[in-house]
Amino acid sequence: MTPPKTETAYETLAQKVFMSALQDVVRLQHPKARRSRELREAYSSAVDMIFDDSFRFHDRWLNEEEEPMSLSDFVKVASGRGNVDLEKLRTFVKEEAESY
Repeated sequence: MTPPKTETAYETLAQKVFMSALQDVVRLQHPKARRSRELREAYSSAVDMIFDDSFRFHDRWLNEEEEPMSLSDFVKVASGRGNVDLEKLRTFVKEEAESY
């Protein structure tokens, strides 16, 4: 029997997934860093997640209406905050990638 999902475990997992996506965009931006198929897929998925407004998570990440989460919904869970500014987030990711 699996233990019930706690809110903190759910938030922690969301934070880990989100941080992994940020790292993939920054560290895998140069094609030489994406030599294997898995790394190319990770980079492509992370870019879609952060920069594509139509991106939705699959059935593991559902919002309160039981629909796949958008990036905004996901960041709210990962950060534990009710307000998020996706444009600031995207600008931050671009700046981090440029400085890497």
